[in-house]
Amino acid sequence: MPYGQMINESMTIERCVGICDEAGFPWAGLQYVSECYCSKREPLYGKIPEEKCNKPCGGDSSEICGGAYALSTYYHAGNFAA
Repeated sequence: MPYGQMINESMTIERCVGICDEAGFPWAGLQYVSECYCSKREPLYGKIPEEKCNKPCGGDSSEICGGAYALSTYYHAGNFAA
């Protein structure tokens, strides 16, 4: 995902989607417990097996935040300017 990376040890799905939303990016991706990525475009690579996303989020262990070299991706339509 092209818009850089944010690392936060207490990352959650909601936190990452919120970070991306505030920055005007509809796509959010979480990887390896604490990494959040944002993008204006859908990820370029195809879907991988869901079991590759197996790392609990640092801020909420009941949520999954991707895996090693695997992004959990979310699309949030939000209120984005065209």
